[in-house]
Amino acid sequence: MVRIFTALALGAFVFASTPATAEEGVTELFATEAVTASDVTPVVSEKEGVLQIDSAWPTTVRLAKFDVKDKKIDQSVVKFTADLQAVNFTGKAFLEMWLHFPGKGFFFARGLDNVLTQDSGWKSYSAAFVLKKDEQPDNVILNLRFGGAGTVRVKNLKVTSDAGAPPPAAATQEAEKPVENPAEADEE
Repeated sequence: MVRIFTALALGAFVFASTPATAEEGVTELFATEAVTASDVTPVVSEKEGVLQIDSAWPTTVRLAKFDVKDKKIDQSVVKFTADLQAVNFTGKAFLEMWLHFPGKGFFFARGLDNVLTQDSGWKSYSAAFVLKKDEQPDNVILNLRFGGAGTVRVKNLKVTSDAGAPPPAAATQEAEKPVENPAEADEE
């Protein structure tokens, strides 16, 4: 008990003795005159058609956003594919696709069955969304969910729709599974 009280008293003394800034009662916790790109994570760079993402912690990187309201893609499987490569990577990374439906909001598909988990050579990854009759999105957002630290490289982004063809049975069954809590999908 004495140790806890001593630690609290010492902490209160150090905090109270911190010099005030220009505004009375405001304690400066961080300041810098200039911020450089290398200070910010994730750091995203591009060379010869390959996007490189370096991050020290989990993040989401938007890869693209585009309009599809003039394309008839209901009754189809919309598939987002990309080639990924990991270097000095720990954790997991996967593709994520958000579709916006007018008057309904955003819905997502995550490539949780195809997750990048370790350093690797180039490999194709995907996420798919099954659209039923009259389900017509107006916008699509493509993300890379970066659930770790290190470097992930991305190339050959592609979104396809098999509009007019019947969806595969496995994709239909997967899409019909209800998601009770979307936050739990991150833990799979």
